[in-house]
Amino acid sequence: MPDLEMLTEKLTPEKKMKLTHTERLQMHKLYSYCYVVVCMNSSLNYEIISHDLYRSPDALERFITKIEKKLANIQEDLSAPAKMIMASGDLKAYNKVTEC
Repeated sequence: MPDLEMLTEKLTPEKKMKLTHTERLQMHKLYSYCYVVVCMNSSLNYEIISHDLYRSPDALERFITKIEKKLANIQEDLSAPAKMIMASGDLKAYNKVTEC
């Protein structure tokens, strides 16, 4: 049975260092990426707008550059006013409404 006093004892930093040891065995490097941009319209239909797959040692830098450009394009598209699509009779009904 473990010594309860040892379990509750406050350890000094030196004693803690003796209890733990970490050694780096390997290092992971980003070598590839893949992304897909999907658009959903008002009818809940999904469409793949763009995609990119890349493999090379400079994948991280390229991913950041590409995704920032893609984000700027998406923000530009979303800031443009969308055309209102109305079925026949919708405009009449819209003009008659007095409360939301």
